[in-house]
Amino acid sequence: LSFAVINQTTYNWGSELRYTLTEPLLGHDNRLTVGVQYAATRQPEQFFENARGNHGAEMRDQTNKATNFAGYVEEQFNATETFALVVGGQLLYAGRSVADDFLSDGDSSGSASFLNFSPKVGFVWTLAPTVQVYGNASRAFEAPLLLELTAPGQLDGNIRELRAQRAWQFEVGTRGEWENRLEWDVSVYDYELWN
Repeated sequence: LSFAVINQTTYNWGSELRYTLTEPLLGHDNRLTVGVQYAATRQPEQFFENARGNHGAEMRDQTNKATNFAGYVEEQFNATETFALVVGGQLLYAGRSVADDFLSDGDSSGSASFLNFSPKVGFVWTLAPTVQVYGNASRAFEAPLLLELTAPGQLDGNIRELRAQRAWQFEVGTRGEWENRLEWDVSVYDYELWN
């Protein structure tokens, strides 16, 4: 790039374990899903002055790390043959850290962690075998990305200054099919976003 030559490698890994139970509950159809997720990123990077396309003096040497652990549960309960209730939630822990190994311009090392529970509730009403009306309300949460402070061109600051993005989403809609000629999926939603 015009301002620097960047040596950077990004390592990403993750996994998920999910269990689903479809046994009847109180004589009604039921689907319970429980799971855990893990994902992480490790990104060592070095910046050098751009000496006409060659590596010049070192400007940055740091390792960025992001870690996410989540557990979730969702219950889909058919209260009647045509009306299903959906409730659930996710508990998320997110960690972000920067280890600065180039200290001649100060120490930019730091870490931050975030913990959040996001609930959701909804319904699916089957009006006919091929027509449904649905609605839901759910909370959303996104921990900050490391690049929001570590990428070139971002504002100066400390990783502990980052804030998580939070939101509530409300949705009502319908989907279906009519005589193999017409299909639809229409919804109206409101997304309230903070940070």
